[in-house]
Formats: sequence, C-alpha cells, structure tokens
Amino acid sequence: MTDKTVDELLAEAAQATAGVEVPAAKKERVKKTLDGAPKAEKAPKEPKAPKEPKAPKQYPQANEDGTQKFEEDGTTPVLGPKETAFKAPKAPRGPRGSNVFLDTQVLNKVEGKGAGYRDGSKRKEFFDLVTPGITVADFYAAAGGKSVGHTYLVWYINGDQSVSIE
Repeated sequence: MTDKTVDELLAEAAQATAGVEVPAAKKERVKKTLDGAPKAEKAPKEPKAPKEPKAPKQYPQANEDGTQKFEEDGTTPVLGPKETAFKAPKAPRGPRGSNVFLDTQVLNKVEGKGAGYRDGSKRKEFFDLVTPGITVADFYAAAGGKSVGHTYLVWYINGDQSVSIE
C-alpha cells in the first residue's frame, strides 16, 4: 500500500472524473392538445358526500301460528325483518317409488302413456323393448345390461308411470 493522504486520494478521484459529463435533467412532461398547445389543468375534484345507508329490506311477516300476517284492512301484508318473515309452506312431494326391481318381476305398458317419446330417441328405443310379459331380467338383457337400461326403467316406472311392474 502506498502512504497517500485523504486529500491526495480525493484530488486523484476528482482528476479522474473531471472529463465525465453529468446528464441533463429530464424535462417535465406537459400534456398537449391536438393542435400542440398545452392543456389547461383541471380543478381538483370535490370529494363526494357519503351515501346515506339504505333502509333494510322488509319482508312479509308471520303470525305465531305460521300464517301470513296482514294489516287491519286484510289485504296489506305486515312488513318486517327477514328473521321473522313468513315462509310459504312447500308443496308436499309425491310418493317416491323404489328403484330396486327383482329380476322376476313382470313389466307391462300402461295404456295411453309413453306415446310422446320422439321416434329415433334412446327413450323411445328402450320403451319399445317393453313388450307384454317381459321380465326385468329380460329387459336388462335386451337393453345391453343393467348399467345401460336401469335408468330408463326407473323413469318409466316412477317418473313417467308409462310402465307398471308386477
């Protein structure tokens, strides 16, 4: 190492960097109109007033016995919060049939049903397999197996009721 003082080192550094030019500062960007004139600055926006909170939604209310509550005139429902709202009773479901059939059970077409199946459709194809006196096992065999024909058979018996089972 050489024994140079701090002043000597600073003088050498200044001499080495003397030829380097400092780049000019970037110009501030000015927005211009189509004709080249600078755009006028917009006034700052006014802050929006806060919105008033919405009133909670009102629902028809129920009596203690579960029926809908009405005003004294008998036609205007009483409105209130959702927690105590009137809920119309759901329609009862029809009886659900079984989807398990014995291989020995006999299938019969029901008169007047099943005529609405479109010609050339799978549903019509499988419906035509049901002939008088055919058993469930024979239907599955003609349909290509239980995994293929079972869904159709359940629909014919429980859904459309176009086939009866004995």
